[in-house]
Amino acid sequence: MGYPTDVEMLATTKPYYRSIYVFVTRRARGLRVHSYDDPSLKKLRIGVQFSGEDDASSPPARSLGRRGIAGNLVGFLAFGDEHAVNRPAEIISAVARADIDIAAAWGPTAGFFAAREAEPLDIVPVSPQWDGPLPQAFDISMAIRRGEPQRLTTLNQFIDRHRRDIDALLAEYHVPRVERAGP
Repeated sequence: MGYPTDVEMLATTKPYYRSIYVFVTRRARGLRVHSYDDPSLKKLRIGVQFSGEDDASSPPARSLGRRGIAGNLVGFLAFGDEHAVNRPAEIISAVARADIDIAAAWGPTAGFFAAREAEPLDIVPVSPQWDGPLPQAFDISMAIRRGEPQRLTTLNQFIDRHRRDIDALLAEYHVPRVERAGP
């Protein structure tokens, strides 16, 4: 569940949603940042996620770094520490506490945790969906071993039959979804 579509090592189902990186801010601030090119980002403390022990940066961290905004980035581990109970929530809680001004985070986890904060938070999808070579939005599928065409067909049929239920569940968990942007 929840695997990017069309990876090389696995077979993936048809996408059952498309999500995007988002900006998360305290509603009271009224920032409404939607692009990495927004000039206000040069003056804000921006939370970005890193994935685990290899310090691999997220697409937002790389996009902001390409713009020379690395000096005001605050890093948060997305996962990778077995002692942390809720690692993906930390970046959102930091916005709610005003420890950082804004977070650039993966939409599904940002939406889920922002909805649980007492402080009202705004979530704005990053625009555009591509930042040069860096995708900001991804089609999400289920993944299985290659060479199991019947299982893949069964899962695709399940997605078709349960589309409304899947959409309702994604909405219930506040997962931001976007349509594919194309030429």
